Amino acid sequence: MIPYANPLDRARALYRIPTAPQPNRTLEICHGREPLLSGFNWPGEAHCLRVTGSAAEPGGGQPNLGRCPDVASLTGFADRLPFAAKSFDLVILHRTLDDLAAASELHAARFDAAAFLNQVVDVLAPGGLVAGCVDNRHGLKRALRKLSRRWLGGASRSEAADPAAAFSLSTLRALLVGAQLSDIRLFTLLPDCDAPMKLVDADAGISKLAFRRELEAQRHCLSPLAYLARRVAVESGLARHLESAIFFWGYRAC
Repeated sequence: MIPYANPLDRARALYRIPTAPQPNRTLEICHGREPLLSGFNWPGEAHCLRVTGSAAEPGGGQPNLGRCPDVASLTGFADRLPFAAKSFDLVILHRTLDDLAAASELHAARFDAAAFLNQVVDVLAPGGLVAGCVDNRHGLKRALRKLSRRWLGGASRSEAADPAAAFSLSTLRALLVGAQLSDIRLFTLLPDCDAPMKLVDADAGISKLAFRRELEAQRHCLSPLAYLARRVAVESGLARHLESAIFFWGYRAC
């Protein structure tokens, strides 16, 4: 990632890393946030689908879809995607699984991530690609925030529990495998989904080497105790499980 680029441009660049087949017919699905493709000259044919979950979102929570070339809306969490099979070469799910799972709880509705992803695969052309990012259920910052809220009395035990919106490396991989995607890749995304700077392959061996380099680069600004704690996390293989976000992609079989 280019360090001096703004966070939005870095997030867009994130989805240019995996290669989609030509002619790069792209669909971005979003809920409650402005699409990455809004106002951006994406290479190829671009479409945005907004899932609202209801005919009228409380608080007027519809995102500004800007100049995204083609826009559609879906009002139910369980509704079928309004596109023909094999319509797209790339589907972008930028925090979409998190947002839909969290919103469905708010609306007391059911969001089935596996069924949703199966629909996404249906609209992919053979060899097409689905790519996205999610919050990490086991992220250290997430865990510390929950503990802080509980200690300060700011959240009940039920509020501090993991919401359905959170995925781990293992649950996300199982979801992608269940959708019969191939060539699945998972990455630890640093520092988070909204301002990506680095991708670290989630493979245990590759991840350990990458986190060693990252730790040594930061050693000068860490206390001895903080360095030791992070070194233990790296050498034990825990580091890849403790970062805040996961980036993923997978291909529909030809």
